[in-house]
Amino acid sequence: MTPRHNHYDEHDEHSHCCGGHDEDCCGGAHEDDTPYSVRARQLEILERVLNRMVKEGNFATAEEGSQHIESLLAQMPPEEVFLQLELTPEEKSLLLVAEVARAESQEQAEKLLHKALEIDPNNIDAQVLLLEADDPATEAIHLEKIVRKAEETLGPDFFVAKRGQFYSDPETRPYLRARQALMVALGTAKNYDGAIKEAEGILDLCPQDHLGVRDYLAGYYLASSQYDKALDLLDKRYEADDGAVFQYARMMVHHKLGHETDAEEALEAALEANPYVLPVLLGVLNAEELAEDMTPGSPGQALYVIGALYDAMLENEPAMEWAANRWVERMRAMHTYGEDSEEES
Repeated sequence: MTPRHNHYDEHDEHSHCCGGHDEDCCGGAHEDDTPYSVRARQLEILERVLNRMVKEGNFATAEEGSQHIESLLAQMPPEEVFLQLELTPEEKSLLLVAEVARAESQEQAEKLLHKALEIDPNNIDAQVLLLEADDPATEAIHLEKIVRKAEETLGPDFFVAKRGQFYSDPETRPYLRARQALMVALGTAKNYDGAIKEAEGILDLCPQDHLGVRDYLAGYYLASSQYDKALDLLDKRYEADDGAVFQYARMMVHHKLGHETDAEEALEAALEANPYVLPVLLGVLNAEELAEDMTPGSPGQALYVIGALYDAMLENEPAMEWAANRWVERMRAMHTYGEDSEEES
């Protein structure tokens, strides 16, 4: 079987590691050539190890344990830190999955994943990455089995205790990633109600939305013409989100509802957040050549915006045509102004 592309790691605008605020938390000051996806998973596993060691009484407090891990990371890369620690089979299995991003071939990746499952048959990340399906609907069926089994394993009391702060416990993250993959598969299969149910379920557990689920949820609401719910998500629940996905989504909602002034303002905000989305859609720019740069406002991020809102854009074609015409008018005006300035000089 061919490992699935782990689409939700590279484009995670809202992710955190070690319960902190960026990829350098947990003492991640050691610089190396480790791919981000590998290093992020290593830090996540270290946090998981730390939590276990605190529970087992190896450290008097979590702060003491964190300082110990940070001191090790300041001296050596994560790979060597793990050699200093006694790991459980589950943690060893997770480390093998983290190494998949370094694999030089599909065969090597598969060997790592199968070995991970030999050590821990319940490794959710490995199960998801080894999943093979001919279409998104079939993929969703398999993913739902993985997700529901994980829910049974964690147990209802776990969900009650962790609700609202789910992501803060690294033990929950493989489950959250699998459920997000299920959400995306359902959305790709045009099962918007199913995708919305999973997205809202994730946000109920983790309203801080470290995985960026709300970007896709906005697209699902727009693709299924649920404009009131989309507006509630965009302008009430996450009104402070001024990212590119939300700005383009706001533009489509307001255009559909006939809010002309709001639509104009949203378009201006969208173009400011990422000016490359419309040129890519119009075929003026080939962003794939620059896709590795995912910084806000970049051509690469434009591809992420289009991916999250693609079905929504198809469903709201009049809004997109209106926005495209506005952009073309703006470009013509800038070109004319440039020619006039040259003549005057």
